[in-house]
Amino acid sequence: MRNEAHLSSKRVFLLLGGNLGNRLAALKYATSQLATKVGPLVSVSDVFESQPWGSSSQCWFLNQAIELTTSLTPQEVLAQALAIEQAWGRTRSTPNADRTLDIDILWMEGVVLKEPDLQIPHPRLLERRFALAPLAQIAPDLAIPPSMITARQALIDCVDLLQVHSFNA
Repeated sequence: MRNEAHLSSKRVFLLLGGNLGNRLAALKYATSQLATKVGPLVSVSDVFESQPWGSSSQCWFLNQAIELTTSLTPQEVLAQALAIEQAWGRTRSTPNADRTLDIDILWMEGVVLKEPDLQIPHPRLLERRFALAPLAQIAPDLAIPPSMITARQALIDCVDLLQVHSFNA
């Protein structure tokens, strides 16, 4: 039996990305699957194209932020995200390797978590322009713990100089 706290809906922001295969189709697939398996879709950013971060890859990424509401726990959201990545053909080799689909939990309402396989908010969110640009577009006033800096201000202050721009399909 589930407790009432588990059933309460929380806002969750996810970052979708990929740099292999049909990148745009991967984002659409992930959005559809997440809306079905995690919770209703609230907002979707534009698609952004960005230089690879932390890698020598020459394949640029497409990224998009989405906001959902969910009654799932953070661990359940992660499990769904990993299953969706795998169903799209994601294989995990080395950190920052090229990938068909990547789904990261950026922020979850009322959750600050530091576990070996899951940290919320995402531990490198404030360092990554490719994550902040789409997040700031759909939630500019979202306060990100622990500093509680807004997504908009974090994007302004971000020292990541890699290129990120709107993607027009």
